[in-house]
Amino acid sequence: MRVVALLLVLACCTALDDPAAPTLAASPTPLRRRRARQAAVSLVPTAALWWLAFAVTMAPAGATAWAAALIIEGTALLAIAWTVALLAQRFGQHQPSPSAAAVTAAALVVIIHLPRPIALFTELTDPSWQDAHQRWAVLLALLLATAALATRDPGARSIRQGNR
Repeated sequence: MRVVALLLVLACCTALDDPAAPTLAASPTPLRRRRARQAAVSLVPTAALWWLAFAVTMAPAGATAWAAALIIEGTALLAIAWTVALLAQRFGQHQPSPSAAAVTAAALVVIIHLPRPIALFTELTDPSWQDAHQRWAVLLALLLATAALATRDPGARSIRQGNR
């Protein structure tokens, strides 16, 4: 399931590519709403494919205890990709999918090689299973906060403050 999650995350990297960003920058729709719509378009089929893969591979084996933990892992990996894409867009890159995919792959390599006391990938039978998924949850929260900051509309602030 972790491989399925990685493949889905890498496919979702292109969701935030926006070659029309310079044109849409002047639209009355806030940046955060535009990015949320872009994400939602890929999130719905991704979630459907995730649940299908889970139903085919894990549910028959009775591994439903893994479901919530694997969802947190997959969501955190997706948050890495989308946060990198949002930050790249923030700094002027209109098609951030290559950067997002590369950074996500590099982050995955780092995550895989973390030492045992702070490992994120553990087996269900490992005594540190709960601790690892608490670390995943913290990572997810930090990524979501960073993504929220990256989607602040830079133009909206200058309008309220009088274009200083």
